Amino acid sequence: MGPLVRPEIRTYEKVYSIKYSLFARWVEATIMGIEKKEAGCKSYKICYVKNNHAEKVLGRTIPGKHIAYFNACPTRIPVGTRIIARYKDEDQKPMEGGSFYVGIIAEIPTGANKHRYLIFFDDGYAQYVNHSDVRVVVETSTQPYEDVASDSREFIKDYLHTYPERPMVRLQKNNFIKTEWNGRWWKAQVLEVDASLVKMFFPMDGRTEWIYRGSTRLSPLFNKKMNIQSKAEQVNKTIRRRTLPFNKSAPVVEYVNMSQEQDQNSAPTAPVEKRAVARKSTTGRPGTPPQEVQEQIYHESRGFIRKKPIQNIALPKFTPHQCSKTCDLSTKTSEEIVSPLLKPILRDWRRQISKERKKTVSRNVISYVAPCGRRLRSMEEVFRFLRLVESDLEIDFFSFDIAIDPTNEWEPAKKNIFLSDISSGIENIPISCVNSLDKNHPTDLIYCNIRQPIEHVNLNLDPNFLVHCNCTDDCQDKSRCECWQLTTEGTKYLGMGEDADIGYRFRRLHESVATGIYECNSRCSCKNTCLNRVVQHPIKQKLQLFKTARRGWGVRTLHDIPQGAFICVYVGKVLNEAVANLEGKMTTGGDDYYAELDFIEVVENMKEGYESEVEDDADEDSSSKNVSKIRISTVETSENGPEPASLNDDDDIDFDVSPVERMSLEHREPSARLQARAKRSGSSNSSTNNSGNSSPDRDVEDEEGNDEQQRQPQTFEPTQVTRPPKQYRAARELYGPDEKVYIMDAKVSGNIGRYFNHSCQPNIFVQNVFVDTHDIRFPWVAFFASMRIRAGTELTWDYNYEVGSVPGKIKYCYCMSKKCRGRLL
Repeated sequence: MGPLVRPEIRTYEKVYSIKYSLFARWVEATIMGIEKKEAGCKSYKICYVKNNHAEKVLGRTIPGKHIAYFNACPTRIPVGTRIIARYKDEDQKPMEGGSFYVGIIAEIPTGANKHRYLIFFDDGYAQYVNHSDVRVVVETSTQPYEDVASDSREFIKDYLHTYPERPMVRLQKNNFIKTEWNGRWWKAQVLEVDASLVKMFFPMDGRTEWIYRGSTRLSPLFNKKMNIQSKAEQVNKTIRRRTLPFNKSAPVVEYVNMSQEQDQNSAPTAPVEKRAVARKSTTGRPGTPPQEVQEQIYHESRGFIRKKPIQNIALPKFTPHQCSKTCDLSTKTSEEIVSPLLKPILRDWRRQISKERKKTVSRNVISYVAPCGRRLRSMEEVFRFLRLVESDLEIDFFSFDIAIDPTNEWEPAKKNIFLSDISSGIENIPISCVNSLDKNHPTDLIYCNIRQPIEHVNLNLDPNFLVHCNCTDDCQDKSRCECWQLTTEGTKYLGMGEDADIGYRFRRLHESVATGIYECNSRCSCKNTCLNRVVQHPIKQKLQLFKTARRGWGVRTLHDIPQGAFICVYVGKVLNEAVANLEGKMTTGGDDYYAELDFIEVVENMKEGYESEVEDDADEDSSSKNVSKIRISTVETSENGPEPASLNDDDDIDFDVSPVERMSLEHREPSARLQARAKRSGSSNSSTNNSGNSSPDRDVEDEEGNDEQQRQPQTFEPTQVTRPPKQYRAARELYGPDEKVYIMDAKVSGNIGRYFNHSCQPNIFVQNVFVDTHDIRFPWVAFFASMRIRAGTELTWDYNYEVGSVPGKIKYCYCMSKKCRGRLL
């Protein structure tokens, strides 16, 4: 540990020096003389060393930027330092030492990277290197990237400007992701992830390559960059939440902050130019919060779960009978506000846990006992019973999840401020408000539970334009319900086939339907107990608004919520693009509660992504017929792929890329460097076999005869790749040439949905639903539970903000989830 010190170079001192080009390996040399030119700049007369002898004929004078110290640095080297590092191919033998190439330090050793330096080499390679294999360059420019080769300079410059924050694609082994190579996008597979590097396998030729996870050669980062560039051209751009990600299956881009991984006593980074970015004064880089904030975080969620007392009554003895209206014997009514799952129990139903044994396996299961004594063991049986007895209980009042306890009810430990109902009676269930941190009230809100289109927003609610059904069976037969068919047929748009089981199942939605859900409407013949009427019903869950330490106000549930249960909708004023941009800029935080009604864009982008995947699979062999000569540093063939006929496994090869002909590796010639290595191995086999070992020094010395040979440069960014134009007309253009996405603004007026905070690992998700109109520009935005939610848990959803989409605005994420991406904006 300690500051980086560059000692003076002395005459006859050994160094490493450039010899032929910036991309070629650096070799040993001896300082023969020193000349001073400008302040702080020196020139050195050197002689190259070969086999421990100076080559005086090859001596020349070079600047300090082309010389590196011979010995490793005694202190930790900071990020941005100009260095040379020993690069080792994976196909090299363990005893081979590798060669020195020039680059910069991109990461310092931490526990996350197994205490190694990440090196960005000038020729586009990236590799983790131990401290003993790194040498510091004697002199460097004020800005380190100025010395980098032109092909990598812009990437290195951007990297150092944003460090320690770095956008990287979150990947796991066996993921498939589109990766750029040689000007085309290929479907590649993740073989291995090593900290900030990923090893990609290209099936079209069996090639593998280590790529930095922050490279725009990976399609998620490339697409994000293209989106930011396109949105930067838009004036008065505001912050907007997206209802759904454009591609749910795409790998996530996370913003890793290296300062959190480094020790507090680590060496300072090399000087880099700082960005001029406008930031809110309350916004800081996320990390370990101060002690007082940690205490507030503890108190915001402090409370306990109490059990709702249930009066025990004797269960009626079941006698065989045909159930009818008389089986719903209970006439109890309760004005008490409780969990919807508790309502049947208060009506003399019983929810019992019993043990079910199948062969040698037993498990606990839930069953309901009706007031007449009949035992019901599934949602299907409960639904048939409710219809048979014409009960006013609804099917979503029941849950067979063993982990759900209807009697659980959350109670906060401290109530500095308590409001009984922030909806002022507008909602059927009061929504309480608690502040356990201070005595501040939430900002004034005009509470409403329906959306409010402003002038010039043509929201047509004429029911005569709605498709409707004539079902009388509560729409349980999806094949005969016209409304259900609108939902199922929508899946055909993405080309994935019709899914008859998509959508609600007994009023619960277990996964989102990207093409939207069409509910039964006012023209349908079905009743309110219909299985296809969900979001049009009022809120049934008991929710509570509460103050958080770092994220404003949030919402939690006061009882257990089963997976797929409907929570509420997101409502507010419906604005057009022009008004949204104007109002968002007029007041501070005017766009904080903007949500895009981007149903059209989401579906079209998903369709585009799906078709491109299919096209790539079909045309994988149909790349350009131009044959490109590419030198690959690491080549591995798949198990079923062709094997080289005459090359060893540790050989690098040159090959002609011709996907049309799918040339085998057998017809490719080895590179000049490998030819030299093959000659050496052929001439030295006998001596090697006799001695039984070989030294790294000897290997390096032998390779110095080919110092002029350089690696085929790679790139950190795509090579002349642009986003392909759309092949079809956007659906929104059918409404007019100036038609833009509409915005739901809940800043001034809205419902409890406006208070849901963001999380990178949310427990609720958004679903676009069509109820009072089938105009695809105006879906309802509804929230559903994506998992089982325990009483007292905060409800969160993913805002799907586009990081960097609003110039000058940065928002860090404080969700504290394991999959936190680090940034909101």
